[in-house]
Amino acid sequence: MLGESMGSARRSSPDEIERLYAYTGMAKTLKPPLTFERLREIQHAHRGNPDVMTLLWEIWRMQGLLLRANQIIKSMPPTDRLWPATAGLINTLDKLLDEEPAVKKEMALHEAILKGPRR
Repeated sequence: MLGESMGSARRSSPDEIERLYAYTGMAKTLKPPLTFERLREIQHAHRGNPDVMTLLWEIWRMQGLLLRANQIIKSMPPTDRLWPATAGLINTLDKLLDEEPAVKKEMALHEAILKGPRR
């Protein structure tokens, strides 16, 4: 699992994601990530609350960092030439990023652009 090379299009199973979070020391009790649509609903429901709007801006900023981290991870060479511990960390981060809604949305956008308009 952690020694696999990056760039695989395989999706991780929920059990594997749980193991990855345990590997990184993150609690298993984390709630699922909020989708763009859910964040938009929260924004509309709490438009007058400056604290909620501040938190939504912070989420947007952190999603930008996730997208940048994903770009860096995807641009790295295969991890089979790295120390096993380093390769394990990089592969784990790669798989966790693949499950983030912001990254999934960005990848779907890239795929749509690459396919081009239908004729």
